Amino acid sequence: MPSDFQSSAAVVIVLVTALAFVWRAVSRAGKQGCGGGCGCDLKPRSKPGVKTPGSP
Repeated sequence: MPSDFQSSAAVVIVLVTALAFVWRAVSRAGKQGCGGGCGCDLKPRSKPGVKTPGSP
């Protein structure tokens, strides 16, 4: 491990960032499309077999 402070701090920042990316990827695994709550214009996907008002 590097002995000076700046190099050590850079390694810690890179590791924290990498862990954040992995955490996000793992927490989103299996989720597809918009699940709602993000503010986008897409409607949340309904569960298969559940009829919504106005659906045939």
